[in-house]
Amino acid sequence: MVDALPLSRGKALVDDDGVVGKRIRSKGLVAGCYRVGLGITFSDINLDRPLRPGGETRTFRDALAERGYPVDADRYWVPLTMTEAVAETEALDDVDAIQGVFPVVFDADDKPRWIRKGWLYIFIDDHLWRECHSVGNGTFQEVDLLRDQGQDERSHRYGLPWWGLTLPKNINGRSPAIKMAYSEVQWSWEYICRLGGMHSNDPRCIPELNEAFDGIAVDADLREARLQTIKLEDIGKGDLHDTYLMPAGKASRAFNERRYPDLQDKSSLYYLPSLFRDSNSPIVALHDPIGQGRRLAELALVEIADFAQWQSGEKEESAEGKSAEHSTKSSEDDDVLEGGMHSVIIGRYVEQVIKADPEMEKHVRVEAMKTLLAKYNEREQALEQRLLELADQRLALLTDAARPCSLRTVFEDFEMVAAASAENKRPRAELGALAYVNILEGLSQLDDGKAFVVASLNDESSLLNQAIRVIDNDQMRERIKAQAKAEEGLGPKEVMALHQTEPLRPQEDVKKEIASALKIGKKGYDAFEALVSLLARPLAEANEHWERIKPVLEQMYGVRISAPEISYADWKRAQGPMPLYTGRGVAAFPINPNARFVPDTEVRVRVVHFNGVAAVSQRAQSFLGRIPPEVMLGIQVASLGFAWQDVFSKGIRSEAEFYAFAETVLKTVIAKQAIEAVVAKRMGQEVAGVAAKK
Repeated sequence: MVDALPLSRGKALVDDDGVVGKRIRSKGLVAGCYRVGLGITFSDINLDRPLRPGGETRTFRDALAERGYPVDADRYWVPLTMTEAVAETEALDDVDAIQGVFPVVFDADDKPRWIRKGWLYIFIDDHLWRECHSVGNGTFQEVDLLRDQGQDERSHRYGLPWWGLTLPKNINGRSPAIKMAYSEVQWSWEYICRLGGMHSNDPRCIPELNEAFDGIAVDADLREARLQTIKLEDIGKGDLHDTYLMPAGKASRAFNERRYPDLQDKSSLYYLPSLFRDSNSPIVALHDPIGQGRRLAELALVEIADFAQWQSGEKEESAEGKSAEHSTKSSEDDDVLEGGMHSVIIGRYVEQVIKADPEMEKHVRVEAMKTLLAKYNEREQALEQRLLELADQRLALLTDAARPCSLRTVFEDFEMVAAASAENKRPRAELGALAYVNILEGLSQLDDGKAFVVASLNDESSLLNQAIRVIDNDQMRERIKAQAKAEEGLGPKEVMALHQTEPLRPQEDVKKEIASALKIGKKGYDAFEALVSLLARPLAEANEHWERIKPVLEQMYGVRISAPEISYADWKRAQGPMPLYTGRGVAAFPINPNARFVPDTEVRVRVVHFNGVAAVSQRAQSFLGRIPPEVMLGIQVASLGFAWQDVFSKGIRSEAEFYAFAETVLKTVIAKQAIEAVVAKRMGQEVAGVAAKK
């Protein structure tokens, strides 16, 4: 229950209807005065535990009693007044006006949605007033600032009974300065202090628990950039993006979408309870650029999955929640691709056969084939256009530093820079690294996205480099050096013998061992794998940033990686005859990205060795099974690029034979149906480019 009562050890008279009608003199303040606060009911209120562990006799009750906090109350009290006591009065409305609000966030389409799981911070007059945990879909739990102040992890045991939160609107004729922020991670206490901390006159604030943070200076610029100013007097004035306020009833009618791409999502304001549908209490719209970036990445995957389902030739089961505006599949095109992707490959093959021998046309249903290919090309182009639109939106989000609560500003919440040298910051920073890479999901597969990733790698202050340094830093390197096994003195025969006798460990065991040795949490390891996947394309294309990715791979998988340079001719001879359908890929990358693979051209390449064993060996193939499929995909694309050039250098009788060969290549590379369309598209462009040159 949330209500308003004197925040002191005084009493209040309550009439038969339970309405506060009169104040009685408060204790602990000037005679005839009291403070007003919000009372939040909860069952666990133990103020008799010591302030500090270790048998100290001074308790929370002792410290709070000195501050004028109502220690005998059965509720958690949040003060509405801190700097002054309020003169006694008959009516609550004469003292303070409070306002119920419905916190929401701007989604990827800039429409308000219920706040996803995370944390809500409310500052009054530049000091932390409330911290709430968002359970999702508009419900919250109060965080115990009373007992957990000074801690980086603060409990959120107390559920709030309705979909809104209460804010002070007027205190002694003055509108308090309200600032709010949403974060998907709970802020450290040091970070909170940088933004202003708790007010020294807040009855909940215990000086002993904040001594360690006394020297932290308030970062006024960060506070201005990170927190949104909310002026409750602006309700109903101006645009939602300007004031962040709109009456809930009006908002529920204006943003009344029932359907949304992730099918089961109930974040739309359509799901505002009917009790509040006509309410004038406002929604408060907060910025969530990380959530927007995640959503844009998810929408791209939804588009790819829809396309893969369509081209598979299998009927898709109907699912509630599809939004036509977010899908390339139109309502008039609910069928699937007849015959699936295989029919398209055959159709393209037949096209080339007819070009080579026009007499073959009489054996083919030409119009049916043309209709099939035209339908596929139209849908493929629509997918490509949609993915480019989503990528452009993500790049705008990633690069626009001037927008309110920019992505770079919000990532300050994770303290990734500090984590490079402070191990206690690493768990929170690992979440940030993973969040950033999730936003970049698949972006490097597009030219503009790849250019952004490459530029980010070249900028030492970029968020991408901050994410990499969370785990690839001096502390980590020293720990690895101390724990590494001595393998440097072994020759090729000893290395081969060692690895032939050493039993292979399951992938999960390797993960646990490395995570434990390096003190990396699960999220940190996930971030590591995601980073490697993100850089797969720059790695596969012309050895770009290999020196950067090599230590990351070594740390992830506990191996020593070398990449000796040899000539392309030597590499081909060492590879020997190896049918592509065996799935044995070789990791080789050209030193010169502009080199052309033509006969009589000497090109230097790198061949990757794991613990001294070339990637071509069967032992290495077993080991490579531990590496994420996205990385192997990049490696295989590079290797297949060599294979295509090799085929053309030997000559090929017709393009029809080439398409038959390409079909085999596709089946060896594509590991998951969800990415089949994207990979086929990229490889198809490469094939077309090579064919055009020839």
